[in-house]
Amino acid sequence: MSMWAPFGTSDFPLNQPMVGQREFYEIFKGFTKSMKSAGMATIFPLISKWGVGKSRIGFELISEPLGMDKGWIVNEDGVQKEVRIFKPNFEDKILPLYIRYSQMCHPDLIGDNWVAYGIYTALFYLSRESDGSIQGKIMEAIQDALSPVGFDRSILGDLLQVDIVNLDELVISKERLDELTRKGIEYIKKFGIEHFLIICDELETAGEIAKYGIEKEKDLVNKIDGEAIQVITSAIKHEDPRKKYPEVSYLLLCSTVIGAFL
Repeated sequence: MSMWAPFGTSDFPLNQPMVGQREFYEIFKGFTKSMKSAGMATIFPLISKWGVGKSRIGFELISEPLGMDKGWIVNEDGVQKEVRIFKPNFEDKILPLYIRYSQMCHPDLIGDNWVAYGIYTALFYLSRESDGSIQGKIMEAIQDALSPVGFDRSILGDLLQVDIVNLDELVISKERLDELTRKGIEYIKKFGIEHFLIICDELETAGEIAKYGIEKEKDLVNKIDGEAIQVITSAIKHEDPRKKYPEVSYLLLCSTVIGAFL
């Protein structure tokens, strides 16, 4: 049986080790050392051409705290060494979550609400049953990892009021959005988590496009992602809303086209 994934290495769970990306490793490792003490939500944009491996990096950072990674090898001065960003089993007390720009795009979303709405969206998907997509499998793996310490996705869903909340109303109500988001955060903190890393991906991977037949929707997704990025640029410039959530960091995975907005 071939050891190579038919649509590249951007799949979850991982089946191959991470090889290379030393420059990103060194820069992002430094970012993680300061993100807990920044005093506000921090944002790290990773911009590169499609196919370079942005999603694969995201899946690596998700897999490490879960203890599901296959290892990471970088070359330094001609010597190969194994490295990692996060220790397994949430030893760093950091919880990675995974969403797409299109999932948190709303016509009424503004920069002041973007940080909170992104957190709410990530927690919303964590409260749901897996739909078999890559995101669904990621959230299911996180649910399974937290369940031994008492996590219950239905309780999280109740706190977020996912079955009754009107998103059109929530997105324009700072007070209500902050209230529900804070309840979700405090619930997750009961399980030893101190910081949230929200990995925001741009498009469906080639594998998902082939598997779920969404190629025809790709132009729409591109448009939605572009609109979301414009809101993010506003969010980056406003520190006060980010100070409400010092326990949250974002890793934005951007193509060069969308990254040009940042």
